[in-house]
Amino acid sequence: MHTTPDTKDHAQEQAVAAYEEIESALADLAAAEDDCDDDRIEDALRRVQEGPLSVEVRSGWTLPGEDLTAEEFGILLCAGGPAVRIMGELRDGAPRRAWLEYQGWDTPWTQYFGASSATLCEYASHFFFGE
Repeated sequence: MHTTPDTKDHAQEQAVAAYEEIESALADLAAAEDDCDDDRIEDALRRVQEGPLSVEVRSGWTLPGEDLTAEEFGILLCAGGPAVRIMGELRDGAPRRAWLEYQGWDTPWTQYFGASSATLCEYASHFFFGE
């Protein structure tokens, strides 16, 4: 099936919307922390933590019998057509680099270059990666 430009545009628009939601959620959290408002902080943290559909990790190559250590993470923000996810690298259990990807029906995952790695790492830092 040939993908029309409209399909890719729609998927990229979903990536833009997902990134704007991340920025908004982090801004609300920062404002609540600045105001030292525990109820608003709790609400903002809930908004961040309940946003993704899934949070996953995977390890690199290791010898049998050695402990597996999470080296990469993926946070699925929305699925189907379109789908959006954050992919990234971990160091000592914390996000160190991240990027946003989107995918439409019958299209490969494509990086969205309008997202800041620092913002995505800040967002991802609110999730547990097993360290």
